[in-house]
Amino acid sequence: MKPAPSTSQKLNRPNLQKYPRFDPKSSLSSSAKSEIKKSKKLIRSELSSSDWNKANYFASNICEELFDNCVDTIDRVKYKDFTISEFLLKYQQGNKPLIIQNVAEQWNANSFWNWDNFYKAFKKVKFKIGEDDDENTVRVKLKYFFEYMKKNRDDSPLYLFEKDIGDKKEYKPILKNYSVPKYFKDDLFNLLGQTERPPYQWFLIGPKRSGTTIHLDPLNTSAWNTSLHGYKLWILFPNDVPKWIANGRQFRGPNEDNEASDYFAKILPRLKASEGKENLRYIECVQRPGETIFVPGGWWHAVLNLSDTMAVTQNFCSHFNFDAVWKSFRISRKVLSNKFLGILKKRRNYLYDRAVDLNTKDKFKMKGKKGKPSEKDQEPSSSNTTTTLFSSSASTSSSSDSSSSSTSKN
Repeated sequence: MKPAPSTSQKLNRPNLQKYPRFDPKSSLSSSAKSEIKKSKKLIRSELSSSDWNKANYFASNICEELFDNCVDTIDRVKYKDFTISEFLLKYQQGNKPLIIQNVAEQWNANSFWNWDNFYKAFKKVKFKIGEDDDENTVRVKLKYFFEYMKKNRDDSPLYLFEKDIGDKKEYKPILKNYSVPKYFKDDLFNLLGQTERPPYQWFLIGPKRSGTTIHLDPLNTSAWNTSLHGYKLWILFPNDVPKWIANGRQFRGPNEDNEASDYFAKILPRLKASEGKENLRYIECVQRPGETIFVPGGWWHAVLNLSDTMAVTQNFCSHFNFDAVWKSFRISRKVLSNKFLGILKKRRNYLYDRAVDLNTKDKFKMKGKKGKPSEKDQEPSSSNTTTTLFSSSASTSSSSDSSSSSTSKN
């Protein structure tokens, strides 16, 4: 296990200085300003322009302080020395987060993934940076987002997270320049094919101070995330810690929101102080450039980008998390889960039997294309934990915080 982070390690930044228009001391170009302003209004319509930097985190050293103060408690292994069998037995079957070092060295990280080269290749391509109130995708050209990344002073900046890299031709070069690490090849959703399987591939660019709030990955899938550039601060809680505890809602002040910056800077320290590590059983770590983190399905997690970051991530359903994924999948994707069940019957008969057995035990009836869900066909609670372990928070739980999955990425 790796010791706590060194305070002397410098947080890296994108090398974009050769482009004069990215001088952080100047204002946004008129085109970028217009696109970013419009996007912000769509993505967070409840905020005024001044609300985006009301805490003035830009002028603080909050990211550096969080980096220095992180008590890094995650297991770390080296890619060349760590076998697939060791991973499957200790971490997949053991349901334990892990960081694998040096994975990105396999991907020629100094050419295609170089910040300048990536900008030149994709500057006119639009990438997703959020969704509007109606869940419509909001995209901007990369050249505008890079300019924003260098110049923004927002407390929680916009976050680029493109989910269509496997489906749209303009993103295909991204897929060609990384490969699934050997530990994560077991993905049962591959049986559905690229066009029908649930979304599972994301490309991410996160400006310093951006991040994600407490969530589970969709369908209870597990995930791996490789940082190509930059440093990410992670907090992870086992699933039997309820979401309304992990997200610290009861510790949120009147002028604070649930964005990653406020959560890590203000809310999480209060949560730790109140509940204690023994009850929360959290794991925290700083993911460094080139490192890959494994997040088992069912672990609550949140991420703050301590520097400007670039990353790729994928979710997967393996033999080890099949039960939890199936229980979620059959609820949220009724038609597709029927098709998946048919494929399992033909190609993975033992998993077909397992799925049918789970349905029988849960008294769950599969629905066809025209079927309507009954009241009892509700997804089981993601946690059976009572609140007796969390006495200071037991009276402040809210049903609005009980959802067990999210499409947020890290």
